[in-house]
Amino acid sequence: VQSGSFSRTITASSVLSSLTPGTYAISARDVRAPTGLMRPTQPTQSLVLSASAINVSAAVTYAPAPAAVDVTISGLPGNTSAVLSLTAPDGSLNAITASRRISPAAAGRWQMSAANVQSGGFTYAPSPATRDTTVSAGDTLRVPVAYALSTGAIAPAVTGLPQGATGFVTITGPGGFAEARTSTATIIDLAPGTYTVRLLNAEANIDE
Repeated sequence: VQSGSFSRTITASSVLSSLTPGTYAISARDVRAPTGLMRPTQPTQSLVLSASAINVSAAVTYAPAPAAVDVTISGLPGNTSAVLSLTAPDGSLNAITASRRISPAAAGRWQMSAANVQSGGFTYAPSPATRDTTVSAGDTLRVPVAYALSTGAIAPAVTGLPQGATGFVTITGPGGFAEARTSTATIIDLAPGTYTVRLLNAEANIDE
C-alpha cells in the first residue's frame, strides 16, 4: 500500500489506521502456496481516502495461476506423426501428434500414454510409453517422449541358380516367426533377435 512517502507491506487482512487522506495505490504480487502459485485477480487498484470516521475497505482476491504442459517429441522420421494422448485433471483427452505446448493448463494430475508408430516399414517405440504426474498452479510440466527404432530388416539374396530355376529360402526367428521366399527380397519390421536363414541345404545364422 503506497501513497506519497507512505509505504506498507501487508501479508494478511489488516486494518490501517491514522492514514492521511489521499489516493492510495494497492499492488498485489504472486504468492507461492503449498498448492502452487497464487495470482491476484486484480494486481493493482487505487483507493481514495477522505477524512471520515467510516472505514474504507479494499479486497484483494487470489486465484490459482494457470499451469502449462510442454510435450516434446523426438526420434521420428520427418513427416511422421506421433501417437500420444494426454488426460487432463478433469478427464478430458488431448490427442498429440507433434511437439506441443498446452497453455493455460489446469493444475493437477496429468496422464500420458504413447503408442508405437509405423513408418517406412519399421516400428518406432516411445520412451517413456506412459507417465502419471502432477503439476502445481503456475508451474510448467515437461513431458519429453523419445522414439527409437525397435525393429530391423533382413535381405536374404538368392543368387547363382541356373536360368529358370527357382530358389527356396526359409527364415525363422524369435516369437515363432517363419517365412519362405523364392527370390531375393528384404523382410522388414522384424523384432530384434537371432534369425536362421536356410537356402536349399545351406544354413547361416544372422543376428538381428
